Amino acid sequence: MGKEREAQIDRVNEQVKDLYGPLLSCVTASKSAFDAMIGQHSPDGTKAGFVRAIKENPDSSEAVAYRYVAACYDA
Repeated sequence: MGKEREAQIDRVNEQVKDLYGPLLSCVTASKSAFDAMIGQHSPDGTKAGFVRAIKENPDSSEAVAYRYVAACYDA
């Protein structure tokens, strides 16, 4: 493979890192925040328990916590 082709491939690799590096950071931070919310507010510590609590009582502390977090991402 020629040096010009290798340079092109290196440039594309750098562009991919520049795009997906920050994206991965955002996704990882969002997942960590969601997991922490589930851990703190789910009655049984599971996502299913959290969703069930929200559906059963839309005014519960779980639902309030969910709306608060959702509003933060909506801004």
